[in-house]
Amino acid sequence: MNVARPPDPSAPAVDLYSRAAARACVFELKSRLFADVVPALRCFSRGNFSQLVTAIAAWMEAKSRGTPEERQHLRTCVTLRNKLLHADLSRAAVHAKALGATLSEGSVKQVTVPGKFTAESFLAAVADTASHVEVASTKSEHAPIFGWLMESWGSGVFVEAERLFDQAIGVLEREAWALTDEDTSAST
Repeated sequence: MNVARPPDPSAPAVDLYSRAAARACVFELKSRLFADVVPALRCFSRGNFSQLVTAIAAWMEAKSRGTPEERQHLRTCVTLRNKLLHADLSRAAVHAKALGATLSEGSVKQVTVPGKFTAESFLAAVADTASHVEVASTKSEHAPIFGWLMESWGSGVFVEAERLFDQAIGVLEREAWALTDEDTSAST
């Protein structure tokens, strides 16, 4: 039985979130694939993701591969991934900014409706602008997830996170293509 559903106001934000989350998952997969072909890193390939990427960055440094900024980018993307996938969106924004993302203000306001939620009580709360709270001025745990979803969408966190994960994936792919027989032999 097909039941008509009302439009979902979060759908555009969820679509962008899902794209960023997908790139975060590809970043993790590419990291694990990279470690799997380098014997010195293979022991990390199925373990803790943060430890894995730290080991990859240390291996790159020991081999004089990549720039210090690229190695730090990989490490910071781990934290961005964790915050994004656990819907800790205020902290995801902080880590995206640490990676150089330029974010705007989403201008989302939290409106608290006192008492029973009715159309009248909602309109009264919206009209009482003194009680509005800028979601961007709160932490994820102090504002509804919906508010932070909308704030992250409006500020560009999801688009920037997708771009930042793509950069990290690019570093890993470049390094994978540059692997030598010495890098991939069991004696290293």
